[in-house]
Amino acid sequence: MSLLRKLFRISSPKSFRKPCRRLLKQTVIAGFQYYRGEQLWDFLRQDLPLQLRREPRNRFDCHAVAVYWNGNKLGFIPRSENLAIASLLDHGQQLEARIARQYRGSSSRRQVDVCVELLM
Repeated sequence: MSLLRKLFRISSPKSFRKPCRRLLKQTVIAGFQYYRGEQLWDFLRQDLPLQLRREPRNRFDCHAVAVYWNGNKLGFIPRSENLAIASLLDHGQQLEARIARQYRGSSSRRQVDVCVELLM
């Protein structure tokens, strides 16, 4: 083992590799208009990192996964698409989320798509 590895307790060069990412889901953020999304619209940009938080005690959906940016709730992963993401989060799997795109929907409502990736 090299001196640098001994000094810094680095076991192998693998620790320097970037994690591999696998796309799990790209979907719209549900409820965007009901939370802080509209107020934060001008600050949101494509590829901006987002946080996913489980809400197992959500009274409407026990598999709820909320989407946050800088501590502000933007909405949820849609109920029809959240089961796998909720399960992975419940089992401690590391997921990353980011803004895939911003657009105006069919009713001129502002909408944001989120991209969720599995880190391997």
